[in-house]
Amino acid sequence: AYTVGYVAPVMLAGIFTASIKRILELRRWSGWITPASGLLLVGFGLFSLVTRLMPIA
Repeated sequence: AYTVGYVAPVMLAGIFTASIKRILELRRWSGWITPASGLLLVGFGLFSLVTRLMPIA
């Protein structure tokens, strides 16, 4: 049990190395991701507010 707990983090790091490389390649798009996600957040917030103030049915 001790060995599994000792080796597991190293094994997980090795397994996910390729995934981490792909995630780091997304940095060039990060300039667009933050404003786009903020716009979506504000848009859904406004939609929620409007539907509470003026229900359709």
